[in-house]
Amino acid sequence: MLKLHPLVIASLFCGAPVSAETLPQEIDEIFSWVEPDGPGCSVAVQPGDGRSVARAFGLADLERGVPIVSDTRFDAGSVQKQFVAATILLLERDGLLSLSDDVGRHVPERGRNSTVRSVRNSKVPR
Repeated sequence: MLKLHPLVIASLFCGAPVSAETLPQEIDEIFSWVEPDGPGCSVAVQPGDGRSVARAFGLADLERGVPIVSDTRFDAGSVQKQFVAATILLLERDGLLSLSDDVGRHVPERGRNSTVRSVRNSKVPR
């Protein structure tokens, strides 16, 4: 059976109409492949009615058998860099910024001397 990465599955359903009443069951079905005693994930969805549904699957710590719960905090590591880069390119495409803009133009508290391109390339001075 083909198993897709949860982010791939989630992106396929973004914007798809869903009933708030059946949402928990639909999430459970999508993530039914997650083994209760294996690595897992946490999912949160907020449909248009403003209510949120959070579900958790699998273990956060395999050695200690610690389950993932809906408010488990995950170390995102470098994953967010891909989303920042994609967002920057979408904003550039829409004409809302340029890669050569100074970051301070869009995020004043970040200061000057860094370009949007350097943020996209994850080479911003700390």
